[in-house]
Amino acid sequence: MADHDEELEAIAVSFQDTVIALRRVARRAARLNLPELPSSESELLALVEESKGIGVSEAARMLQVSPNTVSTLVRSLIDRGLLERLSDPADRRAALLHLTASGVARIGHIRHRRAEVLTKAMRALNDNDRTALETAIPAMRRLLAKLEASGPK
Repeated sequence: MADHDEELEAIAVSFQDTVIALRRVARRAARLNLPELPSSESELLALVEESKGIGVSEAARMLQVSPNTVSTLVRSLIDRGLLERLSDPADRRAALLHLTASGVARIGHIRHRRAEVLTKAMRALNDNDRTALETAIPAMRRLLAKLEASGPK
């Protein structure tokens, strides 16, 4: 059993290192010719796109950072014209976050560039490697769901 756990841990570390490196390289390639946007700001933009009208507290919980950190990111993104903070009609003290047209365009451009970069790299792989990647996607999504379910609430 201990050998199995050690083997599984080695797989987990290798998997994590690979995913992080893949994300970093794809992110860097996607941002070529774009003004620099810190990854924390990109993550908040992507979250707001997925969860239109999310509040600062909920965004902080989902990103696993403090509400003050999210407020700082929000101010920066508002200054860049990528995000807007609107009053919650149900509670005027609360703010709801929405992408501006520029924010939507920015996220769309980054996703398109990432897809281009990954597609080009995947073309260079053989059919077996491409099939292995495609086959791994459902398992990766199940792993993500397990991690999200066990994360902080």
